[in-house]
Amino acid sequence: MKTVGEDSDPDDVQATEPIRFGVLGTGRIAGKLAAAMARTPAVRAVAVGSRDANRASSFASLHDVPLSTGSYEDVLADPAVDAVYLALPPHVHLEWGRAAAAAGKAVLCEKPLTQNAADAAALAKACAAAKNGAGVALIDGTQWTRTPRAIAFRDALNSEAIGSLRRVTAAFSFHAEGWGDTEHRLDPHRGGGVLLDLGWYCVHAALWAFDDDPVRVACHLAHETNDSGDPVDVAASCTLTFPGDRTAGFDVSYGTAWRNWIEFAGEAGSLVCDDFTNPRDPEKVRHFYHDQRGDAERIELPPFDPQVEFLTKAAAAIRAGGDEDGVKLALRTQTVLDRLREAAG
Repeated sequence: MKTVGEDSDPDDVQATEPIRFGVLGTGRIAGKLAAAMARTPAVRAVAVGSRDANRASSFASLHDVPLSTGSYEDVLADPAVDAVYLALPPHVHLEWGRAAAAAGKAVLCEKPLTQNAADAAALAKACAAAKNGAGVALIDGTQWTRTPRAIAFRDALNSEAIGSLRRVTAAFSFHAEGWGDTEHRLDPHRGGGVLLDLGWYCVHAALWAFDDDPVRVACHLAHETNDSGDPVDVAASCTLTFPGDRTAGFDVSYGTAWRNWIEFAGEAGSLVCDDFTNPRDPEKVRHFYHDQRGDAERIELPPFDPQVEFLTKAAAAIRAGGDEDGVKLALRTQTVLDRLREAAG
């Protein structure tokens, strides 16, 4: 295997070798995925970049990353980096996603892709046009739809046990404490706000389940003033109406207790899961089936590591040249989030 700094071409990396990632950013989410990369044979973190060289060095030591640098540009220029993981605030995803694509690197981008649908489309276009039109892969960071749980849900949704899907209901919330004025999720200028953050998962799940786009949307946002005096949405309650009078509803919040549940309700039965984006116990992955009368059955899945499953599929998509269906779903999600914010007024 070639080491960091050796000349190489991502297209020449053998299928038995891991995809070599450069990580941009050293925050909490970057650390979680870097730790997962160490557990995933299909990928390897080979470089980390930060605007603070000391932070990058500490991150590299903690996660056994060979190269650290106080420059994002250095990571993009490294010929041993096949792909870039964008673990930066959403307002700079377009800038650094474009730069990564221009450098010939595949892009794994944390959700949301960008602050709005227009920027998300521009990012997808830049990735498709890279390498003289050959393109580089763009993978959005929504993990749960790339796990065995999503396969089990899809199989159930296509079965007679659920019947025709009529309703998706979701909730995602936690009580945020200890956030200072550096927290980008409370800064609307950096892509903050609960709708883009937690709302992404709920909208993404509804579009994934219905495989359709809503004809109408409604949204109520609750705001608080951050330390800089800017209003930022900290709670949202939304409804989506799909063709055929099918509906979805969700609420998200930074001010209520932890909730992470979803229900897919059909004419014959429903699926209920109270930890849908990430199993609380990966050794006991479960959800519930309710029949037409409401009688419940616990469904258990074999244990799996969600992040390893996600990274393995991301690596396969990078080798295949991209994830067209995933990009389309991410762009549709971003568009609906724009519509919801507009509907909120």
